[in-house]
Amino acid sequence: MGGILSCCLAEALCCAGTGAVQCLCCSIPCKTSTSSRLLYTVQFIIAIALAWALSHWGHVLASHSSSALTDSCGEACFDYLAVYRVSLSLVIYHGALCFLTIGVKSSDDPRGTIQNGLWPIKFLVWFGTLVGMFFIPASALLNYWIGAIVFAAIFILLQSVILVDFGWTWSASWVTSYEATSSPIYKFLLFAFTLLAYGGVITATVLLSIFYATNHGCGLNAFFIAFNLVLCLAVTLLAILPRVQTANPRSGIFPAAVLSAYATYLVASALASEPNIAGGFACAPSEPLMDSNNNSTAAPQDGLSRALVYVGLAITFLALGYSAMSAGSVSLWSRVDDSSPTMMTAGGGDGRDEVDGTVYSYAFFHLVFALAAMYMAAVITNWTALKAVDTATTTSAAPDYSVDRGMASTWVKVATSWACFAVYGWTLVAPLLFPNRDFDRQTPQQKIITTMLSLRAFATPLRASLAAQPRRGLATATVPPVVPNKKGLIRRYGGKVVLGLVATGTGVFAYEVYNARHPPQQFEWDHSKKTIAILGSGWAAASMLKELDTAHYNVVVVSPRNYFLFTPLLPSTTVGTVELRSIMMPMRYITRFKKRAIAFVEGVCNEIDVQNKTLLVEDNSEIVGEVSKQSIPYDYLVVACGAENATFGIPGVTQFACFLKEAWDAKKIRTRLMDCMETAAFAGQTESEMERLLHMVVVGGGPTGVEYAAELYDFLQEDLASWYPELAPKIKITLVEALPHVLPSFSKELIDYTEKHFAEAKMKILSNTMVKEVKQKELVVQNPQKQIESIPYGLLVWATGNTARPVVAQLIKSLNPALQNQRRGLVVDDFLKVKGADDIWGLGDASATKWAPTAQVASKQGVYLANVFNTLGNIRADSRRILAEGQDPEVIAAQSVKPFDYEHLGALAYIGSDKAIADLPGNVHIGGALTFWFWRSAYLNNLFSLRNRVLVAFDWGKKSLFGRDISRE
Repeated sequence: MGGILSCCLAEALCCAGTGAVQCLCCSIPCKTSTSSRLLYTVQFIIAIALAWALSHWGHVLASHSSSALTDSCGEACFDYLAVYRVSLSLVIYHGALCFLTIGVKSSDDPRGTIQNGLWPIKFLVWFGTLVGMFFIPASALLNYWIGAIVFAAIFILLQSVILVDFGWTWSASWVTSYEATSSPIYKFLLFAFTLLAYGGVITATVLLSIFYATNHGCGLNAFFIAFNLVLCLAVTLLAILPRVQTANPRSGIFPAAVLSAYATYLVASALASEPNIAGGFACAPSEPLMDSNNNSTAAPQDGLSRALVYVGLAITFLALGYSAMSAGSVSLWSRVDDSSPTMMTAGGGDGRDEVDGTVYSYAFFHLVFALAAMYMAAVITNWTALKAVDTATTTSAAPDYSVDRGMASTWVKVATSWACFAVYGWTLVAPLLFPNRDFDRQTPQQKIITTMLSLRAFATPLRASLAAQPRRGLATATVPPVVPNKKGLIRRYGGKVVLGLVATGTGVFAYEVYNARHPPQQFEWDHSKKTIAILGSGWAAASMLKELDTAHYNVVVVSPRNYFLFTPLLPSTTVGTVELRSIMMPMRYITRFKKRAIAFVEGVCNEIDVQNKTLLVEDNSEIVGEVSKQSIPYDYLVVACGAENATFGIPGVTQFACFLKEAWDAKKIRTRLMDCMETAAFAGQTESEMERLLHMVVVGGGPTGVEYAAELYDFLQEDLASWYPELAPKIKITLVEALPHVLPSFSKELIDYTEKHFAEAKMKILSNTMVKEVKQKELVVQNPQKQIESIPYGLLVWATGNTARPVVAQLIKSLNPALQNQRRGLVVDDFLKVKGADDIWGLGDASATKWAPTAQVASKQGVYLANVFNTLGNIRADSRRILAEGQDPEVIAAQSVKPFDYEHLGALAYIGSDKAIADLPGNVHIGGALTFWFWRSAYLNNLFSLRNRVLVAFDWGKKSLFGRDISRE
């Protein structure tokens, strides 16, 4: 090592001479491969240190920069842009070296000089690239974070490969030393470090469970922690199985311990990087620490985040440094040929240690460093889009060490930790499944592929001493001669494994189905507790009920329908793509699984008495009993009854149009659609009447209107064309929109894509067209030229506008008009409390907020309010202890409740022909056939129950096999 450092230092001093010519002349390479890797590692550390500094003080440089560098977001995001520029310079630098060194097999190759020499020139090239990055406009770099996150996940996998290889090499070295010297110190070190790794896993699991999984609503965190522990136990048991150790001499408990510790770190980092959910109820420690003077300091989560960042940086530099300094034995990029290259010491011969060939893959070496550059950029810049940067944070003079926040970070680290377990588990069992395959001899071309698919990625070749004297223990296993079975393990056990997996999956499914049909016993009503009344059974109400801890409250739900309706798939039910009951979930499927019994009342709330805190509810069913009206008292009221369709005072809408908001609307549309088809097919029908009956008009260019038009088009092309061949060519679909374009909430690119697709499908869009009157057989509109014209129609679907329901309108009138000045819904404050009323909250479409009236907003509001009530209930239940400690429960409650904060997750829409569009955070706009499958998977995942997911998936499969039903009823 001394010779290596001396060589590198000598070259650096040489370049400090009196001119560039002298520098170039002195650029004789340090001919050892290890010194080259050391210099690349040092260069990488310098670049990352520069990126870290710019992430905190880059805005100072921005104040002296041209506007071209900050034209997209100003100085506020220049810090993060500076990190992107440094990272991109490294990516370009190592990418170019990767390309130039592809296929180099000998250091005598002229391109070998590029790898091991010309250091002054390479440093100047990288520095020039870095400077050039700062002349790229900011708008060209805003989406760099997307690629950084994607490739960061790949690097995390590679980092786990390096660490496991490090663990095996370390343990093998100790075992070799122990057998050579019989010194117990090596045996002690092996046991001690193994116990230390597993002790860290257990300790971290306990602490994470206490701090991140005890609050209500933190079930996902609890799953992450528990599942990680299960995987740690699984790979440990797998690594020490006798059959695994017999077939795989590199298996052992210490590499499994290293991987378990690393995966646990990833999970801890993921939980620490979780953002606060709506309302500030983070599943993380929030109480501040106290110093010796009883002064408040940083919260535990901030300290943990800071520590985890340091640990993450240390692990990254350790992994890269170990791989760079292992003199070609590193399995990640070492070369495995039929004949190993001759190794020489750095001081012997001509100073080279690569005589017969290279000892590692130059190209793959630089590829890993390029991935590492993007990984570090993702870490330093919060794993978030630039638009999410907190200006106050990025422009602060004090360093902000909480640099790994955001749900993207959480999911990347959790998912890649699972992938690390999967890949490592595969490397353990691969020799069992493929006994005739030699995992220790691979071509360079196979190396990159088998990095993720074979044992070779996790273990270096056996040292000569290990091969000469096999052993079995913590690090290695005895390797008796293996007689290959001619039949093969797959043929012998493949069917049994598949059968076992099917049986296990069937058992889990049966268990879930059984639980869903057998609700547990519940607490009875406790009249000493407060009563929460919830109006509605839509997104906000259902989401709140699912998260609400009813142990602290009595709950009564009032709704005119006894089910929750998954409205995003409602357009699909109008043509039979999905059956209506598949997207309906009875409310009692929720209420019967709560701790305390919930009273559900199917009826319409006609009046809210704010003064007396009572609800006047009337039974609206066809069968009415002796008691059809009831007054229901409440302590807290949640108005989540949604909104109804707005007609804007246009004559004839209510009488002749079909709305698309409720289940009965979908039934009406489906019946009327088939009525039009059969009436048009009636014997002797005139051509003009057939043309009218087969003209389907949709008013409203929002997601609902566009999706219904798309479903109708699919119905026409895939089913009606087969069963009504004489009528199908005459069917026309027209979309009427008062605005210049459809889907105004989506990006311009997706709007253009949708309109182009509609034009290709011959679905007509009448933009800038206002409806003036609806008649029984024609629609009166004002075209863009301000002219009045009539449009004959057979079916008219009204899918635009919301207005307050009667009970909400009555409540608005009963409150202070100065505070309640919105006709579309209740005006609420930042905590969703109705202004001018005590103990009343407004959610979803029943409220008038700055957010769009979507299911996503309503759902998050419901979860937020449930967390508010859960927090208040916990404080109230613990009030005696709080008072005994000399604190005021009311003050603690006020400090615990944070304002509602909405984080938009994107918008989806189906546009027909198995195509969809997605407007996602981070300025990501995608559309097409692949997006259609993303749209389906997202909706399937968001369904409230396993029953609904199975039914909807079955409906999609049934439609693909048998087509849609064309029956009238």
